[in-house]
Amino acid sequence: MDANQSSSGSAFCVLSVALAVGITLVAIAGETAGAGRSATSHEGETFIHPDALGNPAEVHMPSLPDAFVPPAGTRQVPQARAGTKAPATRLERLRDRAAKRVYWLSSKQPGLAPYLSNLDELGNAVLAPGALLADDPIAPWVQRTKYQLSAYGFDYVLQQGFEYTTLTHVPASDRDLGYYTFDFHAKQTVFTAPGAAGWLSTEVVGGAGLGARSRRTNPAESLGSLVDPVANRSPVNGLAMIELAWQQSFAKGRVVALAGSLDQTNYLDANAYANSTLAQYQNNAFANSQVLPLTAGTLGMNLQWQPIDDAYLMLGLGPNDTPPGGAPWDHLGGGNMSYIFETGYVPDDLFHVGPGAYRLQPFAATVDGTSQAGVGLNFNQQLGLHSPLGLFGRFGIGGPAVTRVNGASAQVAAGAVLQQPLHLAHRLPEAGNNFLAVGFVWSQPAAARPPVANLNEYGLEVVYRLQITPTTFLKPDLQVIWNPVDDAGVHESVVLQLPLVATW
Repeated sequence: MDANQSSSGSAFCVLSVALAVGITLVAIAGETAGAGRSATSHEGETFIHPDALGNPAEVHMPSLPDAFVPPAGTRQVPQARAGTKAPATRLERLRDRAAKRVYWLSSKQPGLAPYLSNLDELGNAVLAPGALLADDPIAPWVQRTKYQLSAYGFDYVLQQGFEYTTLTHVPASDRDLGYYTFDFHAKQTVFTAPGAAGWLSTEVVGGAGLGARSRRTNPAESLGSLVDPVANRSPVNGLAMIELAWQQSFAKGRVVALAGSLDQTNYLDANAYANSTLAQYQNNAFANSQVLPLTAGTLGMNLQWQPIDDAYLMLGLGPNDTPPGGAPWDHLGGGNMSYIFETGYVPDDLFHVGPGAYRLQPFAATVDGTSQAGVGLNFNQQLGLHSPLGLFGRFGIGGPAVTRVNGASAQVAAGAVLQQPLHLAHRLPEAGNNFLAVGFVWSQPAAARPPVANLNEYGLEVVYRLQITPTTFLKPDLQVIWNPVDDAGVHESVVLQLPLVATW
């Protein structure tokens, strides 16, 4: 990145952060002026949260610590899980069916169609019931802040991770690495009206290597691998604004349009079991397909349409040559563009097997004057209506020239997720979002990588999530990478990780 790009990118980031902070301070000031609301007993209410498979789980409010209880007049809205349909209980809390007029900066939400709701409406609850420690000093402050800001239409999720990583079969100076990472994603509802709404969407990511060696290299570089086994590591040292966009809903929440600086991974290629490197798998091939030319931090558009509850269509487009942290307006020539279409079938109970999602993703892109196409498939399926086991898979193939955007011309990533494994073995009570997961990935490099040492790279990941407090979890992770494409001398490497992640 040249000096001009760095300067304009920093200016854009500072201005964007200032906007988000300004909205937050206005909301806090308004809440302070109207403070003094007392919490009710909420005797008949439940606290709803997504479990490890994305299904709604309910806990009676009186049985939870006070931190979970919303103030009087505030409705608890569960955290969204991209890749699934919002349950009826969540939609009911998001919508106000009696609304007959326009509301500005209020708690009234757009009330979108079920699948789009989990993509575009974040919710105001973040605490996880059932943790090893049922309460902690941070939880009341975290949840109270979210409830207060949601009263003015400001909903967000802030995830922070500290991570230790060790690798085998690499130089001694690259074996032990550490990282701090954060991801702040927020939605500010500006207005809601009967049948329509408008809101701002923003996402800031950042972090740093902990120590000189961690800032000098990263595991993918040390291994020479196509996949990144530590993909929750920040793409920049410092911070970067990768989304600042206007969202507009129409047709009573069945249609949503976004325009601005977009992170297309927030909307395309979602998967209920494998979509977040901070909360789920660590390997980037299990978060998003490396075949799809998905872009982030570039000016673009995303159009979403859910004509019926069980199916949707989506189109994302934007430039694909903006470097991480670069200003989105620096690459507006229109020559290097990605166009990704996604259509999905999201039944509640497929052939009496359980809820699932099946996505077809044809795409076309132009990179350095070459235009080519490709296609991806993405599915997740629970194996029974009340089963603790789910399967997922991503498959993609595309032209070797245009798939260089994310590195793989062909890739298969698949795995299984088991909810509450220790609880099932009668060893330990667990939170509903605890899981044990295994995944396998095969990749072939795009044309941008030759000459390569290996044309076929393989990876295996085993990860367990343990909720320690309502806001914090540990995620021990083991990976093995075979035949990294850029390094014939490694052959295979074991990657051990221990991330500690806080969700606010």
